[in-house]
Amino acid sequence: MANRIITADIQQLFENINSSNLNASVASGVSSITIYSIVSFAINQVLIIGEPGSAGSELIKTHTATAPTGNTVTLASNLTKSHAKDTPIYIISYDQIETSHADTETGAKSILSTATINPELVENFYQDTTSTAGYYFTRFKNSITTAYSGYSDPIPYGGLPDNTVGYAIDVAMNELGAKFTERLTFDMLIQFSKQMLRLVRGKLRSWNNYISSDEIFGTLSQGVRRYALPTEVYDQNSNRSIKNLRVGNNIPLTPITKDEYLQYTENVSYTEVATQAEISATSLVLDDTSDLDDDGSLNVYISGTKYSIEYTANDRDTNTLTVDSDQITAVLPVDSQVWQGLGTSDEDDELEDEPSYFCVQDGYVYLWPMISSDFEGMNLTGDYLTDIETIDSQADILTGLKFDMLVPYLKWKIRAINENRAKEEMNDPSLVQFRELMNDAIKMEPLPEGTGFRPRSKAIFSGKNFNNQR
Repeated sequence: MANRIITADIQQLFENINSSNLNASVASGVSSITIYSIVSFAINQVLIIGEPGSAGSELIKTHTATAPTGNTVTLASNLTKSHAKDTPIYIISYDQIETSHADTETGAKSILSTATINPELVENFYQDTTSTAGYYFTRFKNSITTAYSGYSDPIPYGGLPDNTVGYAIDVAMNELGAKFTERLTFDMLIQFSKQMLRLVRGKLRSWNNYISSDEIFGTLSQGVRRYALPTEVYDQNSNRSIKNLRVGNNIPLTPITKDEYLQYTENVSYTEVATQAEISATSLVLDDTSDLDDDGSLNVYISGTKYSIEYTANDRDTNTLTVDSDQITAVLPVDSQVWQGLGTSDEDDELEDEPSYFCVQDGYVYLWPMISSDFEGMNLTGDYLTDIETIDSQADILTGLKFDMLVPYLKWKIRAINENRAKEEMNDPSLVQFRELMNDAIKMEPLPEGTGFRPRSKAIFSGKNFNNQR
């Protein structure tokens, strides 16, 4: 016979909420309470009288029409329990727990139960005797406003696998005999898990199990200045996470610093079209013309096609260039790339070529020199270091020793909160075990393979600007 218990932790409803305390004892059967302050109290609210998980705690709603006044809060029904003076009163957002089932993680959900929260239990539960597979979901509901919280992570019928964050949290809590409280919450342990992964990640520049190979960064097109890094790249602000980068099946590009990139592009200006220009238009409005010459020529690139345009005046106040009617021979859409300093016709042979260098800045990779038409449509492909697993929920999976490290790390953190008033003992046996496991993982990590480079026909000219090589 199917028998599955699904739990929902109500402790999360008590984080960063408004509260007060009874300023006088109340008996069961009364329909109002007096509290020290009615600030934030109003009609149609859900209240918990007492601490979550404590015997005698009670869920009650405020009156639908009579607003709190003075120190008195009128209730929507009579109390069923008596409460002593100074008992806390919490305003929470929801009064019910909805439990649903789906055949798959993303499948349609069928509601199994909608039950009123029992504040005497931190973990409210529903027992399902019907399903034999699939996934469960819980969420909170406000029966007054019909507002809902987000759904929980999918809970497999067979329980969380033993390599998930949620399972590690359960193991750590059970081994210590700990329970969730206002001071120790589930969300707190998720944050501790993230903290541990960041700590482990920073111990090595490269964990070899966390390299992504032969990934496409984008398709090359003339005029495109930069390409977005894949979101999985560990360091989005420097070259250090890029193992290699290549155009098509050519040899890897050479990484350069931002300063070197700026040297190579010293006499080159980049901007974009701000207002669509029609064929034969006599003005061209750009995002910024501050760095463009007073008059001269520039290149506009549309879907890999280059259009050379000459202009006779530059109004920097309005970012508008004056052009003759025969210069704009195609519609120039908004955000078309505009370059000056690359040259026109045969002059740009040196600055439009096979890219040789790359530089990572602010989540983008910049190539130099600008590609010529010979490389239009080729892939920009590379290998890069990724982050160790990211954690968003209890269902996230940790591989290998990362799971083994997490359990003692959590036990150390839990013990600090529950036993040492949040003071972390550096000689705690769980911390010692975590460090030993982390050191073992580092020792077992194979040395990263070097990246092989073949000699180039073009060298980096240190201290010189690429434009001067023409």
